[in-house]
Amino acid sequence: MELKKLALTINDFDFIRELMYEESGIYIQDDRMDFVYQRLIDLVQAERCTSFSDYCQLLQDKPPEQVHDLVCALTTNLTHFFRESHHFDFLRKNNIT
Repeated sequence: MELKKLALTINDFDFIRELMYEESGIYIQDDRMDFVYQRLIDLVQAERCTSFSDYCQLLQDKPPEQVHDLVCALTTNLTHFFRESHHFDFLRKNNIT
């Protein structure tokens, strides 16, 4: 399949946002359309979909493997507890224990 820029319509974006919320409880804000595009384009093309609308159609019946792949693609799966030290600096500075 030739790699090309596929359009992510507002309807596709809304469908993906709603599905993510239903399946994971994660709310994707209105201004995250570019983020969703970047995180999903490889997945859409790997599924041999010719558009994001085709991909949304694939997800319509919520097949577990595809929904799992969607959630994984749109989440940051880093669990390193101390990854953002500024949080701990704040706690220390404000004597929060």
